Amino acid sequence: MIPIYLSRYDTLLQPMKGLFFYEDIHRYRHENQWIRDSISSVISPKTKDEQEHMDRTYRAESERGTYIHNWIENWLTYGREGDPGEYSPWIQQIKNHYIWADHDPVCCELRLVDTEHSIAGSLDCILVNSLNQYVLCDWKTKSETSGKRLSSVKAQLGGYYDLLQRVHPEFKISLCMAAFIRPNCVEIEAFQPQDAHRRYLDARKRHLDKQPSFDF
Repeated sequence: MIPIYLSRYDTLLQPMKGLFFYEDIHRYRHENQWIRDSISSVISPKTKDEQEHMDRTYRAESERGTYIHNWIENWLTYGREGDPGEYSPWIQQIKNHYIWADHDPVCCELRLVDTEHSIAGSLDCILVNSLNQYVLCDWKTKSETSGKRLSSVKAQLGGYYDLLQRVHPEFKISLCMAAFIRPNCVEIEAFQPQDAHRRYLDARKRHLDKQPSFDF
C-alpha cells in the first residue's frame, strides 16, 4: 500500500528557521552560531581519532544507510521512487512492509535544536497511525546477521523526543519505534517515549558532566 504523502500534514511541523546542517563536517549551525553537539555525539561521544577510525572502518555501512534514508525520504515526501540500485533488497523490504497499511508520514528529516544545551539533531520520521497517534520513528539499515543496539537506539530516539518537546511542546508523541531494515526482513521494536527520554537525559547528563567548566 502506498502511503499518503506529506501534503496532507505539511502544516503541522515546519522546519526551524535559521537551522542548517553541514553534512560534510556533520555540524549544525543555528542563527549564525555553531551548535556544539549533535544527538549522536551526546549518546555516543568519540574523539576525533575515534570518529575518523569509525568513518574508515564502516564506510560501506554508512553509505548504505545514507542512500536508503534518502530514498525513503524522497518516497514518503514526494512519492518519488528513485533507483534503488544495489540496495534494492533493503528498499523493497521497507516499501512493502505492513506498517503502511495503517501509518502515514507526517514529516521526514526534521531538524531541531536545543538552544539551552547547544544540541541539535535530525529525526528520521514521524508517522500517524489509524488511531491518530503520532509515532517517532528511526530507520536502521542492517545486514542479515548484524545485531541491534537497542539501548543506544532508545537513547537516540529519546534525544529527538526531547528536541521535539522543546520546539513543539504541543505535539504529543505516543510511541517510539525503531525499524531495523535488513535485505530479508524488517524488524520493528517499539517502546514508550518516557523510557527513551529517561535514557537520553541520563546520557546527556554524563556527557555534560565531562565538559570543561569556564566558571571563574
